[in-house]
Parts: sequence; C-alpha cells; structure tokens
Amino acid sequence: MIRSIALLAAAALVGFGASARSYPSKPIHLIVGYEAGGSADELERLLALRLAEALGQPVVVENKAGENGVIAAEGVAKSAPDGYTIQLVTDRHWVKSASAPTYRNRSRDCLLPH
Repeated sequence: MIRSIALLAAAALVGFGASARSYPSKPIHLIVGYEAGGSADELERLLALRLAEALGQPVVVENKAGENGVIAAEGVAKSAPDGYTIQLVTDRHWVKSASAPTYRNRSRDCLLPH
C-alpha cells in the first residue's frame, strides 16, 4: 500500500509536459503536521523513502506540530509554489480544524496565497 501511495504521489508531482522533465532537481520537503514518533510521522517517513527512490532526489521530512496541523498547512501555503514543499493531511486534520472555534478563520486563511 505504501508503495502504491508513493508511486501515485510521484506521478502527481512529476505530471506531464516539458517542465516536468527536470523535476525534481533539488530535495523535496515533506511537511508533517504532527509530532515526531507518531503514526502519521511514521507513515510519512515511509512515504518519503519511497518517493526519494521513485524521484531520485532526497525527500526531507519536517515535523511542524501544533494547532492540529494548521501551523504545518500555513507553512506549506506560504512556501514557493514550485512543488518542492508538500504535505500529506488526513481528514481528521481538517474536520477538527474546521470545528474548533479558535481555528475556523485561521485554517481557511492559512491556505490563501500571501
């Protein structure tokens, strides 16, 4: 299953067209919205290994825990739109963020381009 997810993610990242031929030319940053050592972190580290094998570039896992993953999403949204910073989220992440009054506005706003 991990291999299938990694190959699907690699295909989505590479895409089609002339610009895709040179991608990736540098390490990719995979942002984890949870603390290190948890099940989400473990899954994303396995995915990072498979992506690195499939793409031929290192995939660096960065943990940015806090505010139920909103801090991580905000960091990804503010990164350059070049495909070198990615995040895998779960439905739990967004359901909790949308339902908590303190996160309602912030979880939407963090995804808007700045």
